[in-house]
Amino acid sequence: MKKNLRLLCLGLATAALTTSFAQAENVTSKLLNADMERGVIGWSIDFDSHIWKKTTKNQIAKPGFHGVNNAALENWKGDATSGLTDNTISQSITGLPNGTYVFGAYIGASVQAAEENREAVTGVTLFANDASVPVATNNPDAGTKWGHTAKFNVAVNVVDGTLKVGLKAEATTANFLIWDNATLYYFGDMDAAAALDEMAKIDMAATVAIADTCLAHKMNVDSLALLNEGIAAAKAIATADQLWQLNEDLYWAINKSTKSISDYRSFNKAI
Repeated sequence: MKKNLRLLCLGLATAALTTSFAQAENVTSKLLNADMERGVIGWSIDFDSHIWKKTTKNQIAKPGFHGVNNAALENWKGDATSGLTDNTISQSITGLPNGTYVFGAYIGASVQAAEENREAVTGVTLFANDASVPVATNNPDAGTKWGHTAKFNVAVNVVDGTLKVGLKAEATTANFLIWDNATLYYFGDMDAAAALDEMAKIDMAATVAIADTCLAHKMNVDSLALLNEGIAAAKAIATADQLWQLNEDLYWAINKSTKSISDYRSFNKAI
């Protein structure tokens, strides 16, 4: 029941991404297999074509896999003392209107360990044409508040109707990469910094959609208070810089509430 609730919530969050914000236009449909449900179809892989694999549902039905559901793509090496082989996974789009685009995805890039070590992750970038942002997270398998995947975004100005987007690992220290649910938004003539702030609001609205779904179910008082506190803070988000911490807090509250909902249902059934 808990797993089903989580999948329902994630589905509602995906729907929330179609909401209009400012000048934003959701053009994710121009990406092939953006949700990774068909494995690597639509995505070109440099070097070893077998390095990226489709995950199982059981692996990602865990608290730390924020924004990841059903299937995702992963690149993993069992030895956490050395990084992954250099690799790029990407796809190209042509015939786009010129202007500012924000490409994003829910990503985990970690040196798998039990402690918080995001600062040790180097050599992974999310890119759109010549624009890129570094990607680093703590281990989503850790099962703690700080161990989770996160939404990363990169903004770029398209001038010739062509856009190449993807994820690159080069001399990385990460031994585990996972990503899912890529998004692409068009912001017209908005500058890159403003577009990233608007994208952060859209992403947070998706997380709030998950939280709102949880509010419809019975849970303990502490979990409910934590959830409401997280929702209130999330709705006040104004910039991309605020997204990480607020999203982390709200997802932790969601995890607590879904466990409480599950426990309540089990108790009620037993009675």
